[in-house]
Amino acid sequence: MPIQRRRITLTGVKPPGLVEYGFENFYLYGAVEPTTGESFFLELPQLNTINFQIFLNEFAHYYQDTLNIVLMDNGSCHKAKSLLMPDNVVCLFLPPYSPELNPIERLWRDVKDQLSWVLAAQIEELEHQVVYLQRSRRRPGGARPPDGDVDTVAPLVPRATAVGASRAASASDRWPVV
Repeated sequence: MPIQRRRITLTGVKPPGLVEYGFENFYLYGAVEPTTGESFFLELPQLNTINFQIFLNEFAHYYQDTLNIVLMDNGSCHKAKSLLMPDNVVCLFLPPYSPELNPIERLWRDVKDQLSWVLAAQIEELEHQVVYLQRSRRRPGGARPPDGDVDTVAPLVPRATAVGASRAASASDRWPVV
């Protein structure tokens, strides 16, 4: 149990301590075709317009042979004026405050449910767990991939580096994104 001592400070001012608590995070950008489950993910360090532009460019490059309709919420990075839409991506925006209409929200809820009891000592462990969950999500019966196996159905691109996935023969025209 920590030893607590009183200090005289102004009202509402917390005295500085010897230990500052910090946390690390990463952001998983994703698109999923709701009828087939085909998906595309990209892990980036922040949620902002620059990284969303990177995600759109990678997504458009990966699915360059199709016209992709992307359903999005009204996040500020989705509607930024500096955002340049690739030629093969068309955006449709959801009404405000309606996440229940976005199919990828079910996937995010699923990922959060599966990670709720994971205690990772390092951020890299959590990243590996997320990659593992995304790979196993696409296997028949939820079977887990063997160690070192590369998923060839659902591409997950951590930190803008390809994991090694091949594109399905027929891509769909609907890709909800968060």
